[in-house]
Amino acid sequence: MTTEILDQNVLRDIRKLGPVDVVVGIPSYGNASTIAGVAEALGFGMDKYYQGAKVLMINSDGGSKDGTPEAFLSADVPDRICRMAILYKGTYGKGSALRAIFEVARETEARICIVADADSRSITPDWARQLGYPVFQENYGYVTPFYLRDKHDATITNSLVYPVTRALYGQRIRQPIGGDFALSRGLVCILRQDRFWESHPSIAKFGVDIWMTTTAICEGLRICQAALGVKIHDPKKPSRDLSPMFRQVVGTMFELMKRYDHKWLIIKHSQPVDIYGEYRFSEIEDIEIHPLVLLNIFFEPLSLRFSEIKIPQ
Repeated sequence: MTTEILDQNVLRDIRKLGPVDVVVGIPSYGNASTIAGVAEALGFGMDKYYQGAKVLMINSDGGSKDGTPEAFLSADVPDRICRMAILYKGTYGKGSALRAIFEVARETEARICIVADADSRSITPDWARQLGYPVFQENYGYVTPFYLRDKHDATITNSLVYPVTRALYGQRIRQPIGGDFALSRGLVCILRQDRFWESHPSIAKFGVDIWMTTTAICEGLRICQAALGVKIHDPKKPSRDLSPMFRQVVGTMFELMKRYDHKWLIIKHSQPVDIYGEYRFSEIEDIEIHPLVLLNIFFEPLSLRFSEIKIPQ
């Protein structure tokens, strides 16, 4: 399986590196303007909070044309942090990028795998501690983010994914598809071996986050949320990104409902999930909304459909 996911040269370099304690993965596509800041924040965080640990930072890229891997490799990161930029194999999408990162974590026998979005503009070195320490020191199996976000951000999460996850599985995980996670070695092994990769192609794309979270819940891993503060990133464009994201996330969510019906059918109520770290209120960056543009996007396909209807004479 490994050679189907990782290039032979990448695999050789990883095996030459040997075992590591922590793998930090940054999936990317077209993130040259932000990925260096993400790498630097996590690099200095790993250097500060994981002294003595061997750390490998991986950029799993989808063939960016803007120099994203080069920006990653040129970031100012402490020398003791090993870095590698790889081009993942398979279907283009976030899930395929994460699959390559999981394979690297398995090959290096990492105790912990931390994943961070490449477009984050609010990430700090403390995120390395907040995400990683629950797994590294407290024996949690999965850590999800707990952000402060503008009410117009995370549309799919707020309107659908959070309430459905809470209602079905009884866990109040506020950001089931947040993008910044930490996973134990055990969860990485579960995910990389899952047959869902072959039978449900949506997890190769945006469906991957809800699959990870649902799997962690239903397979009985200890879960907590990391208090990360404000989340500022490049917002998705509704006309381009949210439609395929909606289909992939919701499609995956419903497939998982069938898979785990023996779990959610017995749930009677929801319960809070631990929050790791100190939660502080901060000023949030407003997201600009253009209602007329959104209305036009909504009505345009309807107008085309109605124009095709023939009125009987």
